[in-house]
Amino acid sequence: MVIQIVDEYKAGMRDGRCVYIMGEKVEEVTMHPMLGRAFETLKAGYKLCVSRDPAIRDLHVAQHPEAGESPSRFFITPRTTEDLALRP
Repeated sequence: MVIQIVDEYKAGMRDGRCVYIMGEKVEEVTMHPMLGRAFETLKAGYKLCVSRDPAIRDLHVAQHPEAGESPSRFFITPRTTEDLALRP
Protein backbone atom coordinates (compact mmCIF):
# COMPACT_ATOMS: atom_id res chain seq x y z
CA MET A 1 0.00 0.00 0.00
CA VAL A 2 1.51 3.29 -1.04
CA ILE A 3 0.97 6.21 1.30
CA GLN A 4 -1.41 8.76 -0.24
CA ILE A 5 -1.62 12.46 0.39
CA VAL A 6 -4.48 13.30 2.76
CA ASP A 7 -6.42 15.16 0.06
CA GLU A 8 -6.17 12.20 -2.32
CA TYR A 9 -7.48 9.90 0.38
CA LYS A 10 -10.38 12.24 1.15
CA ALA A 11 -11.22 12.56 -2.56
CA GLY A 12 -11.12 8.79 -2.85
CA MET A 13 -13.82 8.54 -0.21
CA ARG A 14 -16.12 10.59 -2.47
CA ASP A 15 -16.28 8.08 -5.28
CA GLY A 16 -20.04 7.55 -5.35
CA ARG A 17 -19.99 4.54 -3.05
CA CYS A 18 -23.27 3.63 -1.40
CA VAL A 19 -22.87 3.44 2.37
CA TYR A 20 -25.47 2.64 5.00
CA ILE A 21 -24.95 2.71 8.75
CA MET A 22 -27.62 1.61 11.18
CA GLY A 23 -30.17 1.64 8.35
CA GLU A 24 -29.39 5.23 7.35
CA LYS A 25 -27.97 6.10 3.95
CA VAL A 26 -24.80 8.15 4.38
CA GLU A 27 -24.60 11.00 1.88
CA GLU A 28 -21.12 12.24 2.82
CA VAL A 29 -18.90 9.58 4.42
CA THR A 30 -16.26 12.01 5.64
CA MET A 31 -18.83 14.20 7.40
CA HIS A 32 -21.02 11.53 9.02
CA PRO A 33 -21.10 11.87 12.85
CA MET A 34 -19.76 8.33 13.41
CA LEU A 35 -17.77 7.63 10.25
CA GLY A 36 -16.30 11.13 10.17
CA ARG A 37 -14.41 10.46 13.41
CA ALA A 38 -12.82 7.39 11.87
CA PHE A 39 -11.91 9.43 8.81
CA GLU A 40 -10.27 12.11 10.97
CA THR A 41 -8.22 9.44 12.76
CA LEU A 42 -7.06 7.96 9.44
CA LYS A 43 -6.31 11.43 8.12
CA ALA A 44 -4.14 12.18 11.15
CA GLY A 45 -2.22 8.94 10.54
CA TYR A 46 -1.62 9.83 6.89
CA LYS A 47 -0.36 13.27 7.91
CA LEU A 48 2.19 11.71 10.25
CA CYS A 49 3.33 9.32 7.50
CA VAL A 50 4.00 12.15 5.05
CA SER A 51 5.50 14.58 7.57
CA ARG A 52 8.44 16.58 6.26
CA ASP A 53 10.13 16.06 9.61
CA PRO A 54 12.07 12.78 9.27
CA ALA A 55 11.98 12.19 13.03
CA ILE A 56 8.18 12.09 12.92
CA ARG A 57 7.83 10.30 9.58
CA ASP A 58 10.29 7.54 10.53
CA LEU A 59 8.23 6.71 13.62
CA HIS A 60 5.18 6.02 11.43
CA VAL A 61 6.61 4.61 8.19
CA ALA A 62 8.72 1.50 7.64
CA GLN A 63 10.10 -0.51 4.74
CA HIS A 64 7.83 -3.47 4.05
CA PRO A 65 9.97 -6.65 4.22
CA GLU A 66 8.35 -8.28 1.18
CA ALA A 67 6.79 -5.55 -0.98
CA GLY A 68 9.69 -3.10 -0.78
CA GLU A 69 7.30 -0.18 -0.35
CA SER A 70 7.15 2.12 2.68
CA PRO A 71 3.64 1.98 4.14
CA SER A 72 2.47 3.00 7.58
CA ARG A 73 3.88 0.70 10.25
CA PHE A 74 0.24 -0.08 11.06
CA PHE A 75 0.03 -2.18 7.87
CA ILE A 76 3.16 -4.23 8.52
CA THR A 77 2.82 -7.39 10.59
CA PRO A 78 5.27 -7.15 13.49
CA ARG A 79 7.96 -9.86 13.25
CA THR A 80 10.11 -8.87 16.22
CA THR A 81 9.57 -7.30 19.61
CA GLU A 82 11.16 -4.13 18.22
CA ASP A 83 8.62 -4.07 15.35
CA LEU A 84 5.84 -4.42 17.89
CA ALA A 85 7.25 -1.67 20.10
CA LEU A 86 7.45 0.71 17.11
CA ARG A 87 3.92 -0.01 15.91
CA PRO A 88 1.54 2.96 16.29
